[in-house]
Amino acid sequence: MLKKALLVTIVLLASTLVSIALMPHSQVVAEESYKHVKVLWDDYHGQYFDYRRCPDFKEWLQETFDLTINYYSTGQPLTYDFLSQFHILIFTDYDPFVYGRNLTVTEQEAIREFVEHGGRLFIMATHGWEQKYFTTLEASVYNNITEKWGLTWTVSSIYDPTDNLGKTYRPILKGINSEHPITQGVTQVQYYGGFILPGGNWVKLVYGDDDTYGIDHVTGLSVEGSNTIGLAAYEHPSGGRVVASGSSYIISNKTYYDSPSYWEVNEVLIKNIMYWLAEGITPGGGEVEPKASISISVPEATFSLGKWTVHANTSETFTLTVRVKNNGEGNAYNVTVQLSASENVEVIGSSSYFTEVISPGEEKSYTFMLKCVADGTYTVTISVTGDNMDSRTMSIEIVSTSPEAPPTTPEKEKGIDYATIGAILIIVIAVIVAIVYVIKLRRG
Repeated sequence: MLKKALLVTIVLLASTLVSIALMPHSQVVAEESYKHVKVLWDDYHGQYFDYRRCPDFKEWLQETFDLTINYYSTGQPLTYDFLSQFHILIFTDYDPFVYGRNLTVTEQEAIREFVEHGGRLFIMATHGWEQKYFTTLEASVYNNITEKWGLTWTVSSIYDPTDNLGKTYRPILKGINSEHPITQGVTQVQYYGGFILPGGNWVKLVYGDDDTYGIDHVTGLSVEGSNTIGLAAYEHPSGGRVVASGSSYIISNKTYYDSPSYWEVNEVLIKNIMYWLAEGITPGGGEVEPKASISISVPEATFSLGKWTVHANTSETFTLTVRVKNNGEGNAYNVTVQLSASENVEVIGSSSYFTEVISPGEEKSYTFMLKCVADGTYTVTISVTGDNMDSRTMSIEIVSTSPEAPPTTPEKEKGIDYATIGAILIIVIAVIVAIVYVIKLRRG
């Protein structure tokens, strides 16, 4: 009996271990690693591809992450303070004309600031066919968010004559960057949307094959083959991450001509995107990094009567040393120090400097060489811009004058010098007396 009980126990234990081994990897990871990751899915701007059209994606997000939906009827505009409560923002294509809620300039700046503080962003557009769905307005809004980081959105469509869902404009993209974590296990992507133009530090993820092409319906720009890019990824120096897609269909339950839904085909890709965005996020608040605080000083300048002043000699070179210090608690990233000068002030050499990171408490010095070509009072302006910091400017008044000529010894006044005349008369008289004496001696 004991042996039988022991055998049953071993069988049950083995069965349990086998069940655990066969459990989907994402489910185990989700239960152990991702429930602390706070995800905000924005629906406040009347997105077409919302939680109702993407039910499988929504269900998986709820099971895997700490999901909040910013509902259209009860939500709120996107401010940095609001976004900083979360780790990941999901933003799909929206329609500002139907629902009347365009993404305001303040909201665009909030999203940028969110990423530049280390936040993560999954942003999706859609196709620009007839300019009804993704319009020039939406493209300009998206570009205001990402162009600073090197990504341009287009009002376009991607086509593939051989790999598609019954229509060339519903392509199946088979160009896959297999070296990136997001595309592991991905062989193709069901797609319906436009192409994006990633540059700089962006990495293309999904793109077309030999006969794939894209057309911008506004500018007429066309791209072909592997230059027809659908998805790309970006890592900001702050730790922020962005995944951009020219299609919002990729997460939806939409189907065409009895084909599998987009979610069914793209599930591995979408899950990998979310795992990559969540990578490195530890339990805690939504804000990843505090803000930097920058100050500027120029030791050559003196402050008087409410302004900074430097005195210079006309036509002679002089230097300005700009000291930039980070007094905040967070890093300042991609810092640019720019000097601009008014007319008659020449900048000799570089007029700008770039520093990737200025750490808290760190001070950097930048030297500018200048020359004033004429006497006068001029202005130079120093501006410091960057990520995760507020911009700073400083204006300095340059007073330039020609140096004074060295003093010369004045000539003596002309007049009668009686002493000299007297001496000459004495010499003349002595000469005459001598001559007379000599003559007398010869006669005598």
